[in-house]
Amino acid sequence: MRTSRGIAVISLIFITSCSATKVAAQKGGMSADESSSLLTRHAPYSLPLDAYAISPDQQRVIGKAQNIEIKRCMARLGLSYAPAKEESAGAYKYVNYRRYGLVDAAAAKQIGYHLPSNPIEQKKSASLSPEQKVGLAGVLAGGPQSIHGHKVPDGGCMGEMNRNFRKKFSAPKAADVAQKISAESYRDSLKRDPVKEAFSDWSHCMAGEGFSFADPIEALQSAKLDDPIVSSREKMIAQSDVMCKSKTRLIERWSTEESIIQTQMIERNKASLVLLISMHNKLIAAAEKINGGS
Repeated sequence: MRTSRGIAVISLIFITSCSATKVAAQKGGMSADESSSLLTRHAPYSLPLDAYAISPDQQRVIGKAQNIEIKRCMARLGLSYAPAKEESAGAYKYVNYRRYGLVDAAAAKQIGYHLPSNPIEQKKSASLSPEQKVGLAGVLAGGPQSIHGHKVPDGGCMGEMNRNFRKKFSAPKAADVAQKISAESYRDSLKRDPVKEAFSDWSHCMAGEGFSFADPIEALQSAKLDDPIVSSREKMIAQSDVMCKSKTRLIERWSTEESIIQTQMIERNKASLVLLISMHNKLIAAAEKINGGS
């Protein structure tokens, strides 16, 4: 079925920000600045559920606080730790990143459907010593239980940070509600006639470019995302995809229909979402306090 296939592909978009994809960006000759630019472009649309999500700017505030807490823990273990600047460009993706597939012409031209690498993540993993990795992530089976005479916390300093900071302001059930709304609104949008008509217009446009796809999901599935080398055909399809989305106003038409669905779902789950945003605000306030005292 198209609906289940669509949700599976959208999930794949997020899962594929892996090493193969990062290598793809490197193979394409992209600099760290270019990769960061592709990661931080703003989405050309918004959805009602966005109001209950943590924005990229807020993520930067939280990320900075997390680094401070981790650095304090590492110092207690007698380890130095110089985290990459999480608040810099390229650290965080915008809300709804590639929800409707590729929309960035620059990305399509450079790396097709592959995801841009995150230079900050690469710098982190490449510069840590074995002791620092244990201090950060925790003790491996059979590994040392302490470093420099200090017991490593469960889950390392990242685990300690999560327990003492992130989890204090979590609302798992409310977050599950938001995730369910996000998945179901996407699924239900595929069934709506205006979206089907938009797909048909997009497909006709793609045919004019020499490609036969019923919808953007099918075009994405044609890409070999597990291959670190981006083919010229993938780039051609991706560029035509982005052009046809713009020409047929597909994103505007699709997001309009999903917005209607989300608005209805939000009204039915208002209490959970109010709790979620309340906890987000408390998390951000706590992060700002940590950042101010660093």
